[in-house]
Amino acid sequence: MEANVVLNARDCFEFDEADNATLANHGTQLVGPFLVDAAGIVGLGAN
Repeated sequence: MEANVVLNARDCFEFDEADNATLANHGTQLVGPFLVDAAGIVGLGAN
C-alpha cells in the first residue's frame, strides 16, 4: 500500500471527500467502480 503514495504523487492525484469516505468505509480494500461482464471482461464503470 505504500506504493499508492508514490503512484498518486506521480499522477498528481489528490484524495477528495469521496475518496476519503470510500477509504473510511472500506479500509485498505481495493475498491472502485469496476464492472465484470458475463465473459469475465473487467471494465471501468461510471463513478
